[in-house]
Amino acid sequence: MNFRPFFIVLSYSVILICGFKDCSQKNIYFFGDSITAGYQIANPYTRLVAENLGMRIIKNSPPYAFEGTTMMHQYPYNILNKDGHSMEFWSREPNMSKFNAGRDGLIFVAYLTNDVGLNLPNYSAKNFSIAVENVINGLLRAGWPKDRIKFNIRYFITNKGLDYSNTIETVKTPATLDRYNEFAQILKSKLDRNGIQYFDFWDELSAQKNPVSHLDNKQRHIDQASHCIVAKHILDQIQFKK
Repeated sequence: MNFRPFFIVLSYSVILICGFKDCSQKNIYFFGDSITAGYQIANPYTRLVAENLGMRIIKNSPPYAFEGTTMMHQYPYNILNKDGHSMEFWSREPNMSKFNAGRDGLIFVAYLTNDVGLNLPNYSAKNFSIAVENVINGLLRAGWPKDRIKFNIRYFITNKGLDYSNTIETVKTPATLDRYNEFAQILKSKLDRNGIQYFDFWDELSAQKNPVSHLDNKQRHIDQASHCIVAKHILDQIQFKK
């Protein structure tokens, strides 16, 4: 997929459909894992979305989009990275910045893959459900309006991509797509109950010709063409109260 024409199409669709005038030049936050961080990608969906909406990406302090992060904050703290980054931790006061209507526009939350791949007793569906509730409540306590909170759910991935047993010594049982979909459904149910918009990219990404070819060698991270599809899906579907 050619990037430059695709970007022009995205810009055009925003002008005609989204009309996010009150978000222009405001902050947009992307909390997520290595996919959100744009692992081995020149122009990740985060940049495409932010630029097409005319918004400023806030990053690096803390590292909102960071490799090895999870939704759950479990002990032993996230063994994928030494600092134990998790959205459940960031959503607690005073870690989450208070919403400022004059400064802030949108906040995205995108965690699923690592929570699923860490197929350990404490990284359970029950604890994931609790973590999602804690994250939602933390964002609401920080004053974020529900229509400015957005979640990303599923990308395209394979059983191989969800198998962390080959790289994490304590993970003895490979995770599967069944576990991935179970966690995704928990997340969707919580968000539906709270009236918070979410995006699920599985259908579009799996519909690509030979979708596995759009993944890295681990079959875990999506490529540039897939990031463009993710960005277009968000820009076509995003909603908030004007």
